[in-house]
Amino acid sequence: MKHTRWLGMLGACAVATAVACGSSGNSSTNPLKPAAELPDCTRSADFWMNNPDAWPPTEVTLGQGPGGDGIVYDQTDLQRILNTQVNSGDRYVDDLVALAQALIVAKLNVAQGADDAAVSASITEADTLIGLLNPLVGDYLLDDVADADAIRLIETLSDFNEGITGPGACPAEEPDAGTDAGEESDANDAGADASQESDAGEQQDASEQESDAASDAGNQQTDAGSDAGHPADAGPLPGDAGRPPAPPPDAGYTF
Repeated sequence: MKHTRWLGMLGACAVATAVACGSSGNSSTNPLKPAAELPDCTRSADFWMNNPDAWPPTEVTLGQGPGGDGIVYDQTDLQRILNTQVNSGDRYVDDLVALAQALIVAKLNVAQGADDAAVSASITEADTLIGLLNPLVGDYLLDDVADADAIRLIETLSDFNEGITGPGACPAEEPDAGTDAGEESDANDAGADASQESDAGEQQDASEQESDAASDAGNQQTDAGSDAGHPADAGPLPGDAGRPPAPPPDAGYTF
């Protein structure tokens, strides 16, 4: 059945925060915001279960007894209902819980500002069907006729909550474009700094190589000049020409 898809999503979520909330009916509005600021769109059960601080009213009334009054639930009890696993094995019990879950989400969406024209009659019918049954204490639908009506209402309310009917689903929040642009700019600046540091390092290496080459050339010139100023084996001096060689020591002497 179609409503089992929605119920599976409910079973996958958990809410740990307890903040008062609620709605007294299908025509309730958020008292904290002017009507012009209320979003005409719907949010899923998953959203309401994971964002308890966003719940618009302070309490939700489910059902409608003979005197016209239902049972008023605070947020803690509403979260317990939303987190109830619909797998008891008794379809009369499970379908009552599933109907209560869909009705809670629909009333939260209407309280937030969603146009309820597509589900106003279904919300009233769901309250009448629930009557004074309490899904938290194991109450159950009375018969197959009531169960078939519950399944039909679950599908109608789920379509509204998921944006298939009615004003449509609220758009997902977009990331801050300014923040993304700033992060991209920071990344580009970091890349530019790294490139500049690399260029500076390469220029320094080139300068050191040029300095070493110039130093080697200067040393070679110095060595060449030194060799030219001191020629080896230049021969006898000009004044020595025609002079007889000196006799060897002790030549012609005897003892």
